[in-house]
Amino acid sequence: LNWEMEFKKWCPGFKILTYYGNQEERKRKRQGWKSEDVWHVCITSYQMVLADQQVFRRRRWHYMILDEAHNIKERATNTAKATFELNGKYRWCLSGTPLQNRVGELYSLVRFLGGDPFSYYFCECSSW
Repeated sequence: LNWEMEFKKWCPGFKILTYYGNQEERKRKRQGWKSEDVWHVCITSYQMVLADQQVFRRRRWHYMILDEAHNIKERATNTAKATFELNGKYRWCLSGTPLQNRVGELYSLVRFLGGDPFSYYFCECSSW
């Protein structure tokens, strides 16, 4: 609820969808949510994205901001895989947790931000 309070404080004109609840409540909240003007911000948890990942994948997101991005540092987890498959134009990761000197953790964050960080490198090198 902290993010909801911050949006209400700093962006009082924004329409906010707080996406949580049991399966029936979430289904009700999704009514008409494909329309661009239904709401400006959807606030949810990693658990909800994981639970309803097929629904979240179908929507084209303009901005995606992951708070507590350390939750996706292990790219093999279902949570990380679900966030990688989201369809968003602009992406940010927020985290107060430092990387633990593992390239895999950095890879996972970069993977969310812009796809496979090594695909460009390997494509360029293969043409040499």
